[in-house]
Amino acid sequence: MIRSIALVAVAALGIALSAHAQQPADSADVLVFSGSFTAGTREFARVFLQKGQVYRAEINMGAVFFRIRSRHPGGDTPTIAQIRGGAGSGESVYEIYPFNDEEYEVLVGDYPEGETATLNIYRDVHASRRRQGIASAGGSHWYIGLELAYDHHGSYPISIYENNPDRSASDLEGCLTLRPSGGRFSACIIGITRHSGKRAVDVLWVYTEPRVAIIRGGGVTRPEVGVLLRGGFGSSQSTGNPPFIVDAGAKPAMIGFGGYIKIWPSGTTGRGLNAGLSAQHVFLSGVQGITPTFDQVGVNVGFAF
Repeated sequence: MIRSIALVAVAALGIALSAHAQQPADSADVLVFSGSFTAGTREFARVFLQKGQVYRAEINMGAVFFRIRSRHPGGDTPTIAQIRGGAGSGESVYEIYPFNDEEYEVLVGDYPEGETATLNIYRDVHASRRRQGIASAGGSHWYIGLELAYDHHGSYPISIYENNPDRSASDLEGCLTLRPSGGRFSACIIGITRHSGKRAVDVLWVYTEPRVAIIRGGGVTRPEVGVLLRGGFGSSQSTGNPPFIVDAGAKPAMIGFGGYIKIWPSGTTGRGLNAGLSAQHVFLSGVQGITPTFDQVGVNVGFAF
């Protein structure tokens, strides 16, 4: 009996030691790319990355330009996030989140003449396991944010009694945004704005605005160009400036089509500070038998976390 227990204990100890010996190889970060870039050249190097993994790019100097892009036209550009770097820093570190298994092009620039920048890219084992755990638990991470916009809209009537209305004006908008860590879809879930004018009626609008990215770029600002669709309902409110006749319970509705441009100065698509431009053509309904339209352009700034 004692001999059997001893044999089991020895076997268990051997298994434990074997597992411990294998653990470093399984948990150590894996170098997948190492290369140098010389000032004055803009030649891209190539590296193959796998979707669902997290990679760490380390550059031996700070305040540099790091870019990664797909080799295929229209391909998805990985999301990158700067961890360390900037003026006065001795190195720059980025995290890379690819969404496809493919070969990408990488470039380092904006460093002093005569200097050579060294780029090492590692597969971060622990971060990759966390990402895969999030995916298996319910998909990609969702970023929630706030967006403020300053818009100028064209003139439109809110009543058939409104002769020659001059309702062009500039107004503020605010909305709650939602965006996944991967993919091309994003949305202003719910927004609110008040359209004022030089006549006797203001309109309070509540709207939603889904957006789809068509072109996505790389680099530091991660530019994105896409299309948008806006739908909403309004409530007209008299300002009390006579003489004017308005349908006191008018509930106009809107649907608009347009496009947008957005950048992420923080270097991380979907997270952190963002800014953009938008333009759309809007159709109205519920305005006493007529279907007015107007154009709207705006500039916006937001923050997602």
